[in-house]
Amino acid sequence: MKKRQIPIWFDTSLCRIRHKGDRVVAVDIERHGKMVTLKTPKGLVLAAGGYEQNQILRDRHLPVATQRGWSLTPQGMNDGVSVERADELGADTEHLDAFWWAPSILLPSKRVANLISAEAMYFDHRHPFSLCVNRLGKRFVNESCSYDRFGQAMIADQLATGANLPCWMIFDWKFRRRFPCGPILPHGLLPDRRIPPEWWDSYVFKADSLCALGRKIAVPPEILMATVARLNDFAITGLDEDFGRGNAAYDRYFGKPDVKPNPCVGPLDTGPYYAVKIELGDLGTKGGLKTDNVARVMKKEGTVFDNLYAIGNSAGSPFGDCYPGAGGTLGPALVLPGWRLTIWAAGTARPQRYILQVAPPSIRRPSPET
Repeated sequence: MKKRQIPIWFDTSLCRIRHKGDRVVAVDIERHGKMVTLKTPKGLVLAAGGYEQNQILRDRHLPVATQRGWSLTPQGMNDGVSVERADELGADTEHLDAFWWAPSILLPSKRVANLISAEAMYFDHRHPFSLCVNRLGKRFVNESCSYDRFGQAMIADQLATGANLPCWMIFDWKFRRRFPCGPILPHGLLPDRRIPPEWWDSYVFKADSLCALGRKIAVPPEILMATVARLNDFAITGLDEDFGRGNAAYDRYFGKPDVKPNPCVGPLDTGPYYAVKIELGDLGTKGGLKTDNVARVMKKEGTVFDNLYAIGNSAGSPFGDCYPGAGGTLGPALVLPGWRLTIWAAGTARPQRYILQVAPPSIRRPSPET
C-alpha cells in the first residue's frame, strides 16, 4: 500500500452506507471528528473484523452470557460496525452464534496501570499433571483437545449445569515446575516468590492440599478430591474412561513422552496444589455477512449487492462452527475472497475456478474449469 501510495486513514469510523438498488454509491465516515462522504464507484470492501468487542451483539447472538473483556482481541477494536451498517441495507448474515474460541485467564496488566487484561491459554490445559473442572468440581472435557473445542465444551457444560464460565484449571507441583500457565512461567523462570503478592488468592490460588484448595476456590472439596483421584487412576492405567484424553495423536502432540503410559495424563499427587480461573476467551467471531464465491454480500432474499464485498471476520466463516487449524481466519481472507474479489472488482478478469485432480503427487496439478 505504501509503494502504491494508497492513503491509510486512522481514527476513521463507518457511519452509513449509501446505495441505489443493488449498488453501493457512497459511504459516510467520521474522520478525526468530522463527517466525510466518499463515493464508491468500484465498490466497498468491508474488512473490519468481527463483533467480539461489541457487548450488545454478544448478548444478542451467543447462547451463553459472555464478556467482551474475556476476548483476546484488542479492546476497542472489532466492534461489528461493518456488519451493523450492512444489516441496515438488508444484508444477510450467518454463523453469528459462533466464535473462534480460545480460553483466557484474566490478570492485572504489567504494562498499563489499573487494567485487567485477558491472556491466552492456548496449550496450557493440555499438559499432564493437570485437569479442568467446573464449579461443581467435575471434569467436563478432554483437556488435551484444541482450544476451540475447549471453548465449545465450556459452553455445553454451562448450558447443562450452569456451573461453568468460568471453570478452574487445577495442577500440582510437578506441573508448576515444568510448564507455563498462561503468562505464569514455570517455577524455574518465575518462582512463587516473584509472583506479585496481590495475585495470590485473587488470580492464582495455592494450598498444601486439594481439600484446602477446594475451599479457597469455592469448589466442593470432597468432589474435587474424588475427581482428582479418578484421574490419578487413569494415569496408572493410561486410559481416560471419561473423556478419552490422550487417545488421539493430536492430544499426544502436547503430551510428554516421559509420562507413561499416557503422555497426556499424569497424576496430581505432589503438593502444593494450584488453581487458576479460565474464562471463555476468543480470537474473534466466525459469524458475519453472508457472501457468494467472489465475496459479494448477499441479501436476505438470496440476491447479491453488485459492488458490496466482505472478507475476513466481517464475513461468515466458510468453516462454520469448525476450526481446522492455524490460519483458519487469515487463509480464507487472503486466498478465497481476498484474491478473487480483487480481480473481480478490478474488472480485469473473471476469477477462474480450479479443481485439484486426485492423482499421484508427481503429476498432481490444478486444472482450470471454464
